[in-house]
Amino acid sequence: MATKIKRMKKEEWISNIIEVGDRIERIEPSRDFLNHIVTTPRIKIIAKSSAWLAAASIALLIVLNVSSYLGSNQEENTIELTDSFFNYTNKI
Repeated sequence: MATKIKRMKKEEWISNIIEVGDRIERIEPSRDFLNHIVTTPRIKIIAKSSAWLAAASIALLIVLNVSSYLGSNQEENTIELTDSFFNYTNKI
């Protein structure tokens, strides 16, 4: 009997949740808002000089990243060589 009541309450709760959309009042947007959306241009034009400046900046960042990466690898190799030399001298 108790499980039947729980099942009924559960089904009632589920139906209330499903029907909540029917109880919400829909709001229509104003005409001014709709006209503003329709008249707003969707395509933005970017000046060629700005596009070239952005492309040059990206290329410069790539070159700097690659050169710093290559430089850090050379430093690590130098440190490893120095450490191995001093480790050798400690054994003597």
